[in-house]
Amino acid sequence: MSPVEAPTQLRRRAALARLEAEELAELVAELRSATRSKAKLEYAVGQLEALNARMQQTLQWPGGLAVSQTAEHLHVSEPTVRKWLTEGLLKQIEGRKPVEVSQRSVINVERILQGVRDTFPTQQWTKALAAFLHDRDLLGQDWAREGIEQLRRGELIER
Repeated sequence: MSPVEAPTQLRRRAALARLEAEELAELVAELRSATRSKAKLEYAVGQLEALNARMQQTLQWPGGLAVSQTAEHLHVSEPTVRKWLTEGLLKQIEGRKPVEVSQRSVINVERILQGVRDTFPTQQWTKALAAFLHDRDLLGQDWAREGIEQLRRGELIER
């Protein structure tokens, strides 16, 4: 390993570790909400939260995941990751060359993909994901948000 490669490889390893730590935090939160009545489980969850907090503090790093790491983690191709970066589904960390992907956006996409993959057959999940992205983009438009608010206020009538 050359001296030039060492910081990059360290940054990549730290980015992966941070991803896992963030996923751990979400799982612990889910576990806590499901198990409030069991004292021993509460204690264990508290310990996991403390561990996670220490991991998060130790792994504070401004870097993100490489496109290849993101693709591997999401079980998609690198061109798919690049497309999702262009479409805004994944978020790029600004000022990084080569491209780095934020861990939070990987987690968000992972959750979406899991739901889509669980719901649709293999051949149809990409179509379902495309439909989700289309709907998300439409719902982000001012005219769509205004229409939803009018509907909630009862200002729209059926014809």
